[in-house]
Amino acid sequence: MKKTVSVVICTNLLRKKKLKRCLLSVLNQELRPDEVLVISHGRPDEALTKFVENFNDWKQIHTTATNLADLRNIALKSSASSVIAFIDDDAFAPKDWVKNITAVFKEYSPAMSTGPILTSEPLNYWSKFSELFSSPGLRIESETYFVVGANFAVNKHFFLKKKLHFSDIFKYGEDNQISILVKQAKGLVRYAPNCFIFHDYRYAFKEFFVQQKNFKKYEYLLMRVYQYNYFGFMAYKRFPYLFPIIFLLRCRHTLSKVGSSWIFGVLVQECSTVSGLVEGMFTWRKFYKTNSDKVKSLRVDARNQVSSHSAL
Repeated sequence: MKKTVSVVICTNLLRKKKLKRCLLSVLNQELRPDEVLVISHGRPDEALTKFVENFNDWKQIHTTATNLADLRNIALKSSASSVIAFIDDDAFAPKDWVKNITAVFKEYSPAMSTGPILTSEPLNYWSKFSELFSSPGLRIESETYFVVGANFAVNKHFFLKKKLHFSDIFKYGEDNQISILVKQAKGLVRYAPNCFIFHDYRYAFKEFFVQQKNFKKYEYLLMRVYQYNYFGFMAYKRFPYLFPIIFLLRCRHTLSKVGSSWIFGVLVQECSTVSGLVEGMFTWRKFYKTNSDKVKSLRVDARNQVSSHSAL
């Protein structure tokens, strides 16, 4: 019988209690997934292995790969379903999550879909701000550009047809990287507000700043790899002269999403953005030298995707 939906949890096995909570939320879905894959690395967990073995349609794949992109690629190759839904091991899903994802793919047949990330416990200012920043309260389904790595689903047939895969050269931002590839392949990325999950945002000020800085550092590297323009009109070579404008534009854009009462969080967020972009500029040469062959290959693949659609 043809399988429709697989749920994939990639884990380093360090957050055992949260991983168990995630697995139980998948187990309690109104519409049970046809398959559940736990792609793990790190020190083997015998208790997890025994738990997974209790279910015929569940499977654990333990690997020596440590990069999240590699784990996601293993899931793409191993899944037997046409739709593959990814959820982080420290997140958990409401009972209708799989059912709502299935409905989105049935109605729109997107290449990918994503949904909001809600905080499981708004313990402090930074955890609540993280929820507002990551999931700005869109209430209608719409087309979007990027998926959120903690909560997204892919159309396996589209990925196989277009020969898409996650690149392992990025420590952060593999979700942005694959979103760019899907857009270059003219795939639809769908945002569905009812496909939400709950996630632990347990940030202090320093943790929030460092995480956002790292995201933006790798976003800059991603931009250089694929040679696209920031905001759609700012060429990366002009970045050093445009940081004040970037800062002001991003502050205005983010405030419009979260509201003026969160101005302190927005200023910290955008300072971390500029800091990450600057760090990305200074590390680009080393990054390129280390990954030059892979960068060239990614650029060739991207050009081929664009040219193939131009020829149609």
